[in-house]
Amino acid sequence: MKYIQQLGLILVILFISNYLSNLISSFFLLPGPILGMILLFLLLKLKVIKLSHIEELALFMFSIIALFFLPSGISLMNYLDLIKSSFIPIIFIGIVITIIALALTMKFMDLLVLISTRKENKDV
Repeated sequence: MKYIQQLGLILVILFISNYLSNLISSFFLLPGPILGMILLFLLLKLKVIKLSHIEELALFMFSIIALFFLPSGISLMNYLDLIKSSFIPIIFIGIVITIIALALTMKFMDLLVLISTRKENKDV
């Protein structure tokens, strides 16, 4: 019964975010599920919703997250010929994007450490 209540809460947030996404779509495109994650984060951060209200379902869904990727993985099978013909560029792009993401993450972490260090020095 607890799972059903938690699912209901998450679905209500998703429906609200989809409605808001449709309202703002004329001047700003933001998918409903992304807006829903932002809304859920804000509700948790502002303590409107307690983590205990959704924690069990979230942990369960996280444990089966691989199942959510199955449909897209199976869909790739339809494009196997296209993937074979472009295999080298796809691998190259994947490696380059990974390196760029790692570099940006390292720079962002350096910035966060710098900000944190400055804040600690001000507090002392």
